[in-house]
Amino acid sequence: MQALRDTSLAAPSRKGLAEAFRAHPHPGGIIVHPERRFIYMKPTKTAGTSILRKVLEPKLGGFIHHKDHPEAFADWLTNISDEELTSYYIFSVVRDPWDRFQSMAAHLKIHVQDLVENFDEVTAKEPAFSHTLPLILYTHLDGEPFVDALCRFEHLAGDMAALFKTISLPETELPHANKSNRKKFANALTAAQIDWVANHYSRDVAAYGYAAPKISA
Repeated sequence: MQALRDTSLAAPSRKGLAEAFRAHPHPGGIIVHPERRFIYMKPTKTAGTSILRKVLEPKLGGFIHHKDHPEAFADWLTNISDEELTSYYIFSVVRDPWDRFQSMAAHLKIHVQDLVENFDEVTAKEPAFSHTLPLILYTHLDGEPFVDALCRFEHLAGDMAALFKTISLPETELPHANKSNRKKFANALTAAQIDWVANHYSRDVAAYGYAAPKISA
């Protein structure tokens, strides 16, 4: 796991974070455990269903989030302050933007090229809108990370095992839920598609240090 800070040191700045949470385009991606004081920023297409539904909720309980607890979550969101957020441990999971884009297409049951060519139209409404948001919206504010820990989809089991120890979760395996049928909708990316993803998700590429895939000869 790539820790963005040593937990013995000061937390990343929470200045403006409460208001950013209230204005977040995907409130369903903010998973809160008020008692244990941690927040899971849950982007789509990063094994979030597996992490939340198959591990966190069964093992711990006590979560509130927009989908299952709208009133409790709305109350928490309305009243949370930057100062109170300094007491929360915040983590998220990121994924290679090109691999994630292929997974998006498969989940939405649309071919990659069709998604590229009709992106604005396809993503104008749910569920496509939240499924295609940049990951940086879940980890950074004004160009700076606000999360305390960042796990990577590419070596998720090891990263999450370390994270689970941090939040005092009993040792557990991470299953895979909502696996997409990628073979039908996502072939190897073309050079033009690779460039499109690089441009559209440029902030993710820069923030997490991912490199564009190479075209096979």
